[in-house]
Amino acid sequence: AVRTLKHLRSDVQVIVWTKEPYDQIASLCPDVDMTITDDDYRPDGLLINCDDPCPCGVYESEARKIELSRPQIFCHAAGLPWLGLKPRLKPDYAVLRGLDLIRKLEECPRPWVGVVLRSAERWKDWPHTIEFIRQLRKKMDLTVITIDRKLSVKGDERVINATNLNLKQLVALIDLLDLLITPDTGPLHVAEALDIDTIALFGSMDSEIRKRTYQNSSVRYVQGRCPFGRSPCWY
Repeated sequence: AVRTLKHLRSDVQVIVWTKEPYDQIASLCPDVDMTITDDDYRPDGLLINCDDPCPCGVYESEARKIELSRPQIFCHAAGLPWLGLKPRLKPDYAVLRGLDLIRKLEECPRPWVGVVLRSAERWKDWPHTIEFIRQLRKKMDLTVITIDRKLSVKGDERVINATNLNLKQLVALIDLLDLLITPDTGPLHVAEALDIDTIALFGSMDSEIRKRTYQNSSVRYVQGRCPFGRSPCWY
């Protein structure tokens, strides 16, 4: 990550805050420009704190109030007006014909609950998904459809794995669900656009950046906590 940053922004000075000597850090990452140990010294540059217990290790993670949603930020940056409209999606169920998961799904009673196993970005993942599915099946009479590019959950005929779906197939499948449970990732926005009841799982990242995206949303947000007291943050 540091190497990529230096390639894109050669003018940025990368400083590591650590008790380790500079030559040891530089041998691991030659793109580091400086190491410091003084708590009161704040040189200009990207400061990475290796002694901080927070996993992101960057003090940018201090709690900040976020005024705009991400779509609003994008529209503002692009010079476009924010209209607050939902995306228009038209599911095509024909793309699901012949899929083995649909044959299995039609043999299972409702409710059909989709669970997205991972986010497209690992820092948005919810770490207890597999155990959650096991407990869900143990305590409730429902059918679970796991959604992931590669991961699958085995050992239960009422847990059906949807893997390697293209975007059209994913949209059509989500439109068949009674409920979707997902971290902050693509299927969340698809379900929101289709008015599918959804539970969105957030960690320390501020769910307000999603809540304000659409009005009258069918999504319920579960906000986690940062163990280091810096929520909300972007990590």
